[in-house]
Amino acid sequence: LGPLPVLLHMGDGIQVLQYAVYMAISLSLATVLRAFMARTMLEQFKLERLLRERAETDGLTGVLVRNRFLDLGRDALQEAHRQQQPVSMLFLDADHFKRINDEHGHAAGDAALVALAARLRGQGRKGDLIGRIGGEEFAMLLPGVDHEQALARAEQLRLAVRGSHHPGGHLSASIGVATCHPSYFDSIEGLLARADQAMRQAKRDGRDRVVTAVPKT
Repeated sequence: LGPLPVLLHMGDGIQVLQYAVYMAISLSLATVLRAFMARTMLEQFKLERLLRERAETDGLTGVLVRNRFLDLGRDALQEAHRQQQPVSMLFLDADHFKRINDEHGHAAGDAALVALAARLRGQGRKGDLIGRIGGEEFAMLLPGVDHEQALARAEQLRLAVRGSHHPGGHLSASIGVATCHPSYFDSIEGLLARADQAMRQAKRDGRDRVVTAVPKT
């Protein structure tokens, strides 16, 4: 717009017309380029978000992958300790999963895992973390939940899993429960390991049950 006052004062009508045409073309081109750049940036943002989600979540079940679960769980555990709140961990393993794969194929096994993850999400609340630890093993971190509440949540989850189906019939799961009390601090790895041990005890005791980990002292 700088030359406009000079053109209006000293230029003739043809120069002003040429200037107007030039400005119209320039503004139109700038508008098109701005829209193109905005669209390109939006598509790049969507792609980056998609890649980040894929890196953080399991492609089959949609829950957190192990490393991301541990990272977020570590932060949640530290925050709960700072606020002097309990934290509980549920460790879940699908019963007889190898039999499902062997008798009905891996597609049926995948369907069972998807159904299992859906039950976990259905039992989750805001602030809970759900991760696939490996194979048919899943974990749920429950900030602010004490031991008795965690046992109740685990039993609800066990019953919900029994309501799931796969081509071979009903699902069932063995669940271990471990709690970190406000009076002491446990690492996310330690809490997960104690819940894992309790889950394995549930397997030894006959499966399709909830077992509590030995309290940390």
